[in-house]
This record gives sequence, C-alpha cells and structure tokens, in this order.
Amino acid sequence: MQTNVLEIETVLNQEFNIISDLEKHMRDKKIFLIKNDIEGLRNVDIEIERLSTLITDLETKKSELLNKTDKKQSLSDYLNEINDKNKAKEIFLLKEKIKNKALDVQKQNNINAQLIQHSLKLVEQTVMIITNALMPESSAYNSMGKVKKNKTQAGMSSIIQEA
Repeated sequence: MQTNVLEIETVLNQEFNIISDLEKHMRDKKIFLIKNDIEGLRNVDIEIERLSTLITDLETKKSELLNKTDKKQSLSDYLNEINDKNKAKEIFLLKEKIKNKALDVQKQNNINAQLIQHSLKLVEQTVMIITNALMPESSAYNSMGKVKKNKTQAGMSSIIQEA
C-alpha cells in the first residue's frame, strides 16, 4: 500500500505541474488573442492540446492506481484508508491545489472564449459594413431574406420611388 501511496502522490504532483503549465499557456493564449497573433495562437493551441492529453493520461493512471483492488474507490475514499494520516493530509492538500488550479484554468478559458466571441462579432460587423457598401440593395433584406422595414422607406416600394 505504501508504494501505491507514493505512486499516487507522484501522479498528483505531475498533474499539478502540468495544470500549472496549462494555466500559463491559457494566459498566453489570451495575450495572442488580444494581439491578433495567429501564429502564436496556433502554437499555443497545439501545446494546450498536448498538455490536455497528458492530463488525461495521468487521470487514467491515477484511476488505475486507485482501482488496483477489486473495489472502485475515489481518491477521498483512498485517503481515508491510508494509515499515515500526515501523508493522507499532504495528498489531500495537493488534491485541493489541483482543484483550485483547474478552476483557474477554467476561468481563463472562459475569458478566452469571450474574447473569441467578441472577435467574431467584430468580423461579422465588418463583413456587413463591407457588404452594405458594395451591394446597397442587399442591405434592404434581413438574414431571413425578408425586406427590412426602413424608416426612410416609410412603406414605399422601390418601384414607387423610381416612378
């Protein structure tokens, strides 16, 4: 059991280090989004994907270690069974640090998603402005293909205006 405890602690330490790296890369992604650095964004996304895969692998390894016996148990259940209560407390604190770091990563991911949404809205608005300038007749229709009610038209059709 002692070997298993050390293995689980090692896996958790690795997981914490990787999640810390992931948080750093998520912050870098925010900077690249703000700077509109597509190449930097592509590189950081590749690294984020790699780190996510490593975390998944560590989660699988941790699950295998916890389930070496016939019964399935959570990390909390496992910690309750450890005889060395100091070691159990250390691992519990490490688990909490991982949880908090994962929440920080999630917050940063939400910020990045909002930045991406904002960028998409800017692109859509720019495309609409360009479209309206190049093809003013298309600006008379909404996205459903129906005629927009313009205040300047006041109910007149284009045929009446031309006549």
